[in-house]
Amino acid sequence: LKLYPEGAPLAVASYLHLGKALVALGKKDQAGENLRKALDLNSEIGGLSEKDVKEAQDILKELSQGEGV
Repeated sequence: LKLYPEGAPLAVASYLHLGKALVALGKKDQAGENLRKALDLNSEIGGLSEKDVKEAQDILKELSQGEGV
């Protein structure tokens, strides 16, 4: 899977959407990795809206609590 180049703000959204798709497929470990990557990159270069950041944080919280997302 090829995403946008590492320093591109569009890469941040790609990681977010990939994480959400992986949650839907039941691949929670991979989903968490991609959602954390999205949040980390967003802290460095931006690219996500406040709504997207909150959504990623909420999904990660649910995953860490073992809840079905």
